[in-house]
Parts: sequence; C-alpha cells; structure tokens
Amino acid sequence: MKRTYFDRIEDYLSGSMNEAEKAAFEAELKQNEALAAEFEQQKLAWKAMHLLAVDEMRHKVKGWIAEEAVAEKTQPKVVQMRRPIAQILSIAASVLFLIGASTWWWANENYSARSLADAYYKNELSGTRGIEGEEDENYKYGIQEHYLENWIASTNALLQVPSSSEVYCDAQTLAAEGYYRQKKFKEALEILDKLRMNPACTEVEWKNAKWQIVLVYFAMGETSDETINRLNEITNTSGHPREADELKQKTQSFWWKLIN
Repeated sequence: MKRTYFDRIEDYLSGSMNEAEKAAFEAELKQNEALAAEFEQQKLAWKAMHLLAVDEMRHKVKGWIAEEAVAEKTQPKVVQMRRPIAQILSIAASVLFLIGASTWWWANENYSARSLADAYYKNELSGTRGIEGEEDENYKYGIQEHYLENWIASTNALLQVPSSSEVYCDAQTLAAEGYYRQKKFKEALEILDKLRMNPACTEVEWKNAKWQIVLVYFAMGETSDETINRLNEITNTSGHPREADELKQKTQSFWWKLIN
C-alpha cells in the first residue's frame, strides 16, 4: 500500500482530519478508484481491530490482569508485561487472517447497508394490479412497465397520474421505487417524504413511505445515528413491516459493525 494513501486513510479513520480535509478526501474517494480500493481494505482492518478491542479484549484483559496479579510475586515485571501484549497481537492477527477475501465478500453481500436495502426494498404487485378496472392509462402503462422492470418508462408514466386520482399514492409509491432502481436516490426521497405526510394516502402508505425512506438512506450508504433512529422509530410503532425488525437485528450484529 502506498504510504501516502495509508497515512491519509489512517488520518480519516482516526478522525484526525479537519472538516476541509475530510471533505476533500471524501471527494477524492469518489474519483480515485485506487484510493477507494485501498480505503475499503484499510477500513476493514481498522474495524476488525476496533471490534476486537471492544467485544473480546475487555474480558480477556481482565483474565490476564488476574493472572499477572497471581504471578507478580514470582516473575519479573518486564516478563509480566510482555505476555498480555503478545496475546493481544496474536489474537488480532488471527482475526484479520480469518476475515479474508471470501468472508469479506459474504459479509458485504449479506450485511452491507446497500445490500440490505436492495434485499428489503420491494412493493408487492398482484397479477391484475392496474390492469383491470382502472381508467387511468398512465397508471396502467406504468404498472405494465414496472412488471417488466423498465424503470424509466414506468416511472415517467406513473408520475403523470394526477393527484386527484384514487391511485395517486400508489402510483407515487411505485414511481419512488422506479427512481430507487435507477439509483436516483434523491428523487426517490423527495417522493417518499411527501407521501409520508400526504393526508390523501392511507396509514399503511404513510408507514410504508417511512420504511422505504430508511432503505433509501441505507442504499446511499448513510448509516448515521439519525438513520438508525428512523429505523428504531419504525420498529417502535404498531403495524410496522416485519422486515423492519429483521433489519434492526442485523444492524446490531458483529458483521454490520464490521462492514458499515
């Protein structure tokens, strides 16, 4: 790894950069593929060491301290200090070895915020939804294209459904998904944010909009406390999607902390 990359990544992860340096570094990450690749590798090692210290080392160090107290009367202090340090480095090395490329791939596929968002973001479509008994041609066409995953055509059609239509909220919900599938997350958020407060929509549609807002933030890689609090708010509300409980549980796992 290039030393200049290593030092800068280390400064970023440790919080040593000021706001201007941090903004410049994040901007470069989006443009420099080599830096981005090395950043992901170094972040993995950083998190592995951090989690090891938090989740495992506390209890082990207590045990070592107890052992040292017993051995204090018979062993020189220099020897006493080396043993715990050697054990810490040995365990840390083992963790980094075990979390190899294949394990990293598996964890990323199953626990990264973006992967979880894709897994949970869905709107169930019945076989006749929008086909029978619906007069709005834009809605009917939008649903058909949605089935075919023609996201641009579907989204454009659904957005033409007027707010006076009985299927307006449904059309907006599906249009937001269309934007999501196109990775136009800002546009998806704008629609969902309006839906969650629209008095013309049902309570189910409000709750669904709030749930999907969290998923859009996850897809954007936004896993701040604010986003997690949004998720917690959903799980604390009656009638929330059962998938929200599953997602919350995953955000509390070792793998989530390691990957995100």
